[in-house]
Formats: sequence, C-alpha cells, structure tokens
Amino acid sequence: MMRAIKYLLFICALILSGCRIDVDKSVLLIGDSLMVNALPEISTQVSLSDDAGVLLMVNAIGGTTFSDAETGSLYWVIRAPKILSAHNVDKVFISLGTNDAWLAKSIDLEVSAGALMDAYNSVQVYWILPYAELKTLLPAGNTYADVVAAIRSAAAIRGNVHLLEFDSYVAVHGYSIDDLLLPNDVHFNASGRKLFAQMICDNIL
Repeated sequence: MMRAIKYLLFICALILSGCRIDVDKSVLLIGDSLMVNALPEISTQVSLSDDAGVLLMVNAIGGTTFSDAETGSLYWVIRAPKILSAHNVDKVFISLGTNDAWLAKSIDLEVSAGALMDAYNSVQVYWILPYAELKTLLPAGNTYADVVAAIRSAAAIRGNVHLLEFDSYVAVHGYSIDDLLLPNDVHFNASGRKLFAQMICDNIL
C-alpha cells in the first residue's frame, strides 16, 4: 500500500511541476466516483507490472456526468485541449455514464458523448460502459439502456474509440456483479474495485 501511495504522489509531483520523464506511454484517467474509488488499485497494479514506463494522469471527480453542463460535460470538453497541449497522451480511459442515468430525457446523450470523444480524437479512447445492474437501480429519466445506446452510437462512427464492458469482464472472470457491489448497489467493494482496475490495466499494459 505504501508503495502505491508513494508512486501516486511521485506521479502527481511530476505533473504539477511540469517535469518530464522517459516513459513508454502516458495514460489519462477520466471519470466519476467509480474511477476515483479505483485509483489506488489502478496505481498499484500499474506500478507492480513488468511495464514500468507508464505515466498515469488523473482527472476524475465524483458525481460527474458527460451530458449535463452543470455536472461535467463542459468541464471535460474544455479541459481536453489544455491537457493535450501540456502532455503527450497516448490513451484516455473514460468512466462516465452512471450519473447520466439520473438526468432528464431532454438532454441529447449521443451528441454529448460524441463531443467528449471528439475532444480526444487524436488519441485512443477507451470508454467503460455503465454496468447493466444499474438498469434496476436508477429512477425515472434516462435509463441505463438510453445511456449505453448513446455511447455505443457515438463510438460506432469514431475509429479511435473502444468500448469496455465491465459486465462481460465480470462474467469471464467468474463473478456476479452482486458480489462486487457495496450495500448501496452502485459503488464497488474491494473485490469490485480490484477487478475494475484490472480491466483498465489490461488495456493499458
């Protein structure tokens, strides 16, 4: 644990100081609380891997969306050119969509998803779809199916965007999603965070 914390602090110090190091790839992590909660595990798995030349950059905020101006959409798109101009980003991982299912249906989800994808059209983007269990948890408004369909449609016409399906990843590894959730049925427990991080690291390394 201490090694992971020291590694994360070292990376943050490099980013804040503007220092550059010789790395094989630079990876940007964007997301809501699912990404935030998994950051220590992602850092640990990357730092313990044989590929030591990975620079992690984090821009994740709990409670954010990709489609609502007040809770994220403008923030992500405006930040993109600033990040790309300051850093050589090779891959971007996006974990957004869970909170979008709480929004009114009037918001055009596909346009918003496409705008964020286009903001990073010069690099490879990996968008982690909200997991299917959410379809039974969220209130009236956009449904899980609405959000996922919008992300899929936007990604289908953009060659640099790859979709990661946690539902399928969980099944392949012999788990039920119920085994991986906290009592609030939205956030992951320790096993869920580890598997979520593992899926991301499989596509980083």
